[in-house]
Amino acid sequence: MRQLRTMQGKEMERIERVWLITDQEPLDTMVIREYDGTHMLRADAKTVDSWLPADPGTTVSDHIYMIDPLGHLMMRFPKDPEPRKVHKDIYKLLKASSVG
Repeated sequence: MRQLRTMQGKEMERIERVWLITDQEPLDTMVIREYDGTHMLRADAKTVDSWLPADPGTTVSDHIYMIDPLGHLMMRFPKDPEPRKVHKDIYKLLKASSVG
């Protein structure tokens, strides 16, 4: 996601990365360093599951979600998406959006 944010050029400041951590395990220092710049928030797993949609047979952790500043779900991608397609979708969304 770092690269996808950087690919947006001057619009990259409109994108924030947030990792919702749904367990109580401590985070390894190396993981924290690897995801520098990502907001890491602990959240109740049931609450996250009820808020973010997932197809039958998948879980919330199988996806990357794009949420607008008002809390609306804008896009959902597989957890290992094709970067060019995601970049194109995000570019179009940011161009059309006045929020954020």
